[in-house]
Amino acid sequence: MLVGPQIIDAGVKKRMKAALKDIQSGKFAKEWVKEYQELAKGTAMLDGAVNHQSGHVTASFVIGGDETYDGAKPKQNADWATKELGAIELAVRYNWLNLDDVSFEGSTVADPAKSVTKAQGFGAGLNWWLSRNIKASGAWERTKFKGGAAAGAARPTENVAIGRFQVVF
Repeated sequence: MLVGPQIIDAGVKKRMKAALKDIQSGKFAKEWVKEYQELAKGTAMLDGAVNHQSGHVTASFVIGGDETYDGAKPKQNADWATKELGAIELAVRYNWLNLDDVSFEGSTVADPAKSVTKAQGFGAGLNWWLSRNIKASGAWERTKFKGGAAAGAARPTENVAIGRFQVVF
């Protein structure tokens, strides 16, 4: 039985080629940049544009299993009798947000006493896969801010710890 031709027909291939052409020519990126950089408040367009930046870097390592797109896959299920642990996934993450000063200086777009201008976070996580269907997780993250408080002060650093037990059917 062939499933592919039923899902990816000539129409889908044509639309995919058109999207690829837009990406390769730069048309897609130009539209995205324009859409997300012009300043607006409500329905009124304001003079100027902003250049916000953000991103993250995450690294993880799996012990006792394979790293897959869907998360760790244990080589052996956890078994107390044989002292098999399942899979342990360790992860670290760095993230940042830098909002353009144009948003705050002499503008009615954002209030620097209420909105941060910069944030940087670091976190660590531990996932314990007892089987492919059972996972226990713990994560901690610390985020430092610039701005967001009265008189231009930085809002307090935030720390968060989260735990979760998950059963997948």
